[in-house]
This record gives sequence, structure tokens and C-alpha cells, in this order.
Amino acid sequence: MNLRLKKLFSFITVLFISISIFAGENIKDIKKRAVDKQLTDETATLLHNIFQLQGKGTMLGQHDGVWIEEGKKITGHIHNLSGRLPAIASYDFMFITNVNNTEGSWYRIREHEIRERIIAANREGIFITMCWHYNDPYTQKTFYTKELPNEELKMKSFKSILPGGENHERYKKDLQKVAEFSNTLRDDNGKLIPFIFRPFHEFDGEWFWWGAPYNEPEEFKTLWKFTVSYLRDTLKVHNMLYAFSPDIKFESREDYLLRYPGDEYVDILGFDDYEDFKYDKNRTNEARKRIRIVGTLAKEKNKPCALAEVGYFIKKENPDKIDIQRMKYLLETISDMHKYLSYAVFWGNGGGVYCVPIQGDSGEKEFNAFLKQPFILLNDNKQK
Repeated sequence: MNLRLKKLFSFITVLFISISIFAGENIKDIKKRAVDKQLTDETATLLHNIFQLQGKGTMLGQHDGVWIEEGKKITGHIHNLSGRLPAIASYDFMFITNVNNTEGSWYRIREHEIRERIIAANREGIFITMCWHYNDPYTQKTFYTKELPNEELKMKSFKSILPGGENHERYKKDLQKVAEFSNTLRDDNGKLIPFIFRPFHEFDGEWFWWGAPYNEPEEFKTLWKFTVSYLRDTLKVHNMLYAFSPDIKFESREDYLLRYPGDEYVDILGFDDYEDFKYDKNRTNEARKRIRIVGTLAKEKNKPCALAEVGYFIKKENPDKIDIQRMKYLLETISDMHKYLSYAVFWGNGGGVYCVPIQGDSGEKEFNAFLKQPFILLNDNKQK
């Protein structure tokens, strides 16, 4: 894994780090504190690099915000805005595990596209994170509970994929698809590309079928542990780090840890936050409070802390001045709290809205000023 990131003041530059010595910690020590003790060396390097940045700078990226342009060069919304590549590229397993992902299908084409983007992004030193908008096991058509046909399916979908459940074998087959895709992510030397996996994100909300209203804390922990063990021990996936990422329905460390499966099953602590930026500047104090809670826990547990998803959605056409102000509140919050955050990932642009402006969009000036701060880290690798 090659991380070529912006210099942080005059005393730190994150570059490719030899896999023999890490500031007094060797590769074996890093693997000992990881979820997977058999991590590839490149994946251990990624974990170390992310952790080392905490307190020094925050890497930025975007979901579906990096792609390949003509000439096989990587570009994206942040790149088009600032002329600099993001530090992070985020993608989704939803297309890979979709029941309609068959040879020649749109989903299979999307899978190939994501793989190509990941390989190209890794070549430029951009690190990868993957979420999973996983369709429910009964209809296999949606991840949103509001789109399920009845209350019964809402209440039994999650439970059905637990060990012993009627859809557990189906779940295992979908994890096999995750593993197969992960094994195809290889660099130019044939080595596995490391990435962060963020399953069951925003699990404390009610909008996804894996949300808190539809399972008990111990059931959630059981499924998380099974997922990790099956990928790691049975399917032998060793280029994956595991990120724990609720939404904002926590007011204390006890709330945050209610469904936490244990340190031995989580590499990165984070959360997703949109709601705290939809109102006014005072509301952003709630985001700051949550960042402190997670950041303090992460420090105690010797793990990185992240804003795994964040953004404020601005209409592409006729943006409201209030929306630009709210975007500024979000940028100010990340700036003020950067010492807690190893990285932050903005959600994607699309559907007539954007989280990251590009040239000509409202908020362009403000976002560019945000990116130029010395503690905001992008990838300054110059493409050939």
C-alpha cells in the first residue's frame, strides 16, 4: 500500500512505509492488535498509517468520488475542484452481492467498473473503504425498511440470517461473493489491495432492515462476530480491516458501545453523521460531542477514529444560501475536530445534489479554502 499524502506542517509526510519497522512497532505487533492476525503486510501497513495520523491530520475522501478518465488517469470531484486527488475512495458491495449480478448484467458491469477503479486508485496511493447496502434476504430488492412489503419482513429479516436462521445459508453465499471480489483486488505485482470494510452501517437507525428496532444488541453482536469469523477464518480474507459505524443515536460512550462486538472484532471506530448539519451552528455542537466520545474511546482502545460518512446535500440547481451556510458549519466542525479524526468520507454526488462542489458550484470557494488547511490531508501524488 502506497500512501503519498500532503505534508502536515513541516514534520510529517505519510509515504510508503517499510513493512519491517514502524516507529518502534514491527509488523507482528501491528497484526497482534488487529482483528485479523494473518493480515497481509500491506493491510497491516494501512492500519498503521491510518492510526499514526490520528491527532496530526485528517485524510479526506468521497464515496463514488473517484473514477478513471480517458488516458487511464484517476480523477474525481475533489480532484476537479482542487487539482488534488483525495486520500480515500469509497465504494459499495451492493452491486457485487445483488441477486441479479449475472454475466453480462448491468450489475456485473458495475462490479468490473468498481474493481478497475479500486486498482487504479490504489496505484495512485489512494486507500479504499467499502460499505454494503445489502438487500434484505426475503425480497432481495431493497435495503430500506420503508420499501419492504409488510411489518413481518421488517421484524424477521435480520434474525433470519443469524446462525440457524432460515436465510443464514443465503447470507453465507453473499459473504462468499464479498470474499471472491476481495481476492480479485490485486496490484500490478499481484499483491492483494488492502481496504476497510464497514458492514451494517448506521445500525442504530430504523431505515435499514439491520437497524436497532429489528434486533436485540446481543443478536447484532452475534451476527457481527459471525461475519468477521466467516470472512477471516473460513473464507481466508486477509486484506480487510473492519470498521464499526453507527449513525448518531448515541449520547454517551455507553450508548455507543451497546452493540459493540468487542475490541477483537473491530479495527476502526467511527460513525456516520448527516443530521447534525441540517439545522444551525448550535446543532453542530452535537456532532462535536459525538466526535469527542468516539475519539476518546478510540484512543483508549488504541484504534483509529473516523467520520465514516458525512455530508450536507446541496441542490445542484438553485442552491439555497442557507444550504451553503450549513455546508460551512460542517467544514468548520471537521476543521475544529481534526485532531480526533484519522479520516472523513463525504457521501457521493448525484441525483441532482452534491456533497462536494466542483468548479462552478455554489460553495466552491468555501470548500477549496477548507481543503487548503494544513491539517486536511489529500493525495498529492502526481500522475504520469
